[in-house]
Amino acid sequence: MLFRTVYGAELAAIYDFVQRHTLKSSPIPLSIIYEAFVVTTSDKPRENHHVDDALSFLNSALMTKIEEGKVRSLVETGDFRLELLRNLRRLELNDITPLHPLDPYYMHILSEIFIRTGRQYVRDLHTEVNQLASIQTVGGVSREKIQAWKRVMTYLGIGYRAFNGFLCVYTPDLLMSLLDVWASKADTLQGFIEGHIEQYVPALMRAGDLAPSLAVPLQQLSVQGIVDLHPLQDSPSRAFFGALQYKGIRKQTTYV
Repeated sequence: MLFRTVYGAELAAIYDFVQRHTLKSSPIPLSIIYEAFVVTTSDKPRENHHVDDALSFLNSALMTKIEEGKVRSLVETGDFRLELLRNLRRLELNDITPLHPLDPYYMHILSEIFIRTGRQYVRDLHTEVNQLASIQTVGGVSREKIQAWKRVMTYLGIGYRAFNGFLCVYTPDLLMSLLDVWASKADTLQGFIEGHIEQYVPALMRAGDLAPSLAVPLQQLSVQGIVDLHPLQDSPSRAFFGALQYKGIRKQTTYV
């Protein structure tokens, strides 16, 4: 299950360890992972639950597969965060079959509470999540699980834990990574968002406007000269950014 007590960084570390071993040979025994990531002392028995939680998360995210006490990687990746986000998004959109009924709702929380509504900050996220009819149908999500969700989202660049709540604004670092894997150098904003960004993270509000969580950092990259946002007078594509009526985006030559 994805709703485990994990933090983010350990997911990447364990996945990298598994990937490096299983790309060269057969699946790696759990015992070797425990030896690498669990600290033991003579007066304290080994506790594996943190590693088990991380492996359960990676398994549910379809990044790894555990069979008969052995683990192998399922995704070859140069950017763990992006591959994980893409799988979480595919689970939300029912493009891949979840291992647990709650798994599709991991990214659904981001979509429904923040992006679709255009909200950026929610203080009592636990209460709001459990008011969603879809979450109530699957039995609700505990406060501990929501705390873990906030930690993982912070690690992935989705936002920040702030004032006991969560501030949702995609980090410039995440957007830079998404630009790095964008196959094009220029496109309509609608094509860039719907054909690329939304493969990894939700971006549009219910009315079709660009959510502030993406619009604000995207404008920041434009001010920094990393991307150029511009009108396209004859394009039938949707315009964004209100009165600015931007329809196009291109990587600046200094960035490319």
